[in-house]
Amino acid sequence: MLALAAATASARPATHLPGAQLVGVFPGARAETILRGAGGSPVSRRLGIWSLSSAGAGRAVPALRRARLLRYVEPNRVIPSAHQPGDPLATADLGWQFYRVGADQVEPPGPGVPIAIVDSGLDMSNTEFATRPNITLLDTQPAISWDSAETYHGTEVASVAAAPENGYGTVGIYPTAALRMYALATVADGPTTADVVRGITTASAVGRTVINLSLAGPGFSESEYEAVMSAVKRGALVVAAAGNDYARGNPRDYPGAYPHVLTAASTGKTDQPSAFSTGNAAVDLAAPGESIAVPSPTDPTVWKAVSGTSFSSPIVAAAAAWLWTLHPELDAAQVEEMLRESARDINAPGFDDRTGYGLVNVPAALTAPVPAKDLLEPNDDIDQVAAGRLFATGSTPLTTQAKRSVRITATLDQNEDPEDVYRVVVPAGHTFVTTVTPTTNLGVILWSPSAKTVFSSGATERKTELAGSDRTGKRAERVVWRNTARKPVTAYLDVWFSKSSARRASYTAKIST
Repeated sequence: MLALAAATASARPATHLPGAQLVGVFPGARAETILRGAGGSPVSRRLGIWSLSSAGAGRAVPALRRARLLRYVEPNRVIPSAHQPGDPLATADLGWQFYRVGADQVEPPGPGVPIAIVDSGLDMSNTEFATRPNITLLDTQPAISWDSAETYHGTEVASVAAAPENGYGTVGIYPTAALRMYALATVADGPTTADVVRGITTASAVGRTVINLSLAGPGFSESEYEAVMSAVKRGALVVAAAGNDYARGNPRDYPGAYPHVLTAASTGKTDQPSAFSTGNAAVDLAAPGESIAVPSPTDPTVWKAVSGTSFSSPIVAAAAAWLWTLHPELDAAQVEEMLRESARDINAPGFDDRTGYGLVNVPAALTAPVPAKDLLEPNDDIDQVAAGRLFATGSTPLTTQAKRSVRITATLDQNEDPEDVYRVVVPAGHTFVTTVTPTTNLGVILWSPSAKTVFSSGATERKTELAGSDRTGKRAERVVWRNTARKPVTAYLDVWFSKSSARRASYTAKIST
């Protein structure tokens, strides 16, 4: 008989670290001088995100605002792991998640696209990992205790994703994966937003990687969102836990609710949604997240059972890394789409808020049809495509002085990819014409160079609309605008959902200048 121990952590809502602020600026020497003078420390120089005390922010923010260098200020919140208390497992049930997603039916490849786990760190003395090859530690790993659900959380997540076949303990979904670990510093109930931003930024430095975020809390964070968008821009695939707040009013939990994140909900042994698993339109896939066996680091007769979307997320991340390793020609969005399309439908027919497109299915994903590439993602708003905003160089313009016409095909998703914004260069004296043919009701707007965002309906933003079209139904949208200036104009073409209940859409746009 195996001796069993139960996890004791509980999911708690995100709180704010008293007095700590995150400040987003336009990067540069002037902003850095002001921030350092106020006692600030960089969280991500690449994104222009700094951490300051409340008093320091009070000194720096007015100066940054006067210099027009300030983008936003927000609290540095504390984000709990997406972990639930668990029950002891019976021997016959150990490792059930491995078989439920079909990982036993196919042979895993060797190490390829890495899984980067941004969590509480890895216990390198654990028998599962002490001699495991292909582990990269991205920072110093802290002291870790098997008895602490907070500090051992990262080791448990890594075990579910990639524990090796070594005759000891459990086996991960992708046991031969290249594993990269970033240890978050734990403050009270979890890591801070600033540390999560550092972790995402560090993990995405290599570009093509699968980043697992087994943490969740209510409340949108601009800095965390920017870190995720930057990772996506660099070619990473970001997987996150849906959250464990279904019984607490079912709020949207982040980072899982951000667009372009592959969000994992939890199911139990009967393929039903877990009672705790947060459910909303952001959920993409489901994976086992109840009573997952995690072995003691030193005694093979001692186990504990853990539950939570924290453990669904690394199952999805491992499946994504496995698929991507076998299909290195794909981009991250194509990998995500193949996992969605090949999922085994459970719960309500079709997409549902509790399980998304269904239970992740490793064998089916490996043979799923390859979707077309989506263009220039992320491009949900002007700051993601304009030069000198979120990304220094911005996105490549669809049209230029030399390139006068183009035809593109792209997709939209109400939650994952809600808007497509493109740069277009219209030469002096030329007329911009686009015809957008959609599969559902879409709208099209051409925004002027002075526009800041496509999501504002205020009078100021309306004045920056150059032309638009919003016909009912699936009828084609046609937008025409003439550049009467003596210089070329870089404008922003915006395609968006308009009065449509469809979750997803595709369209073809013909553009000429």
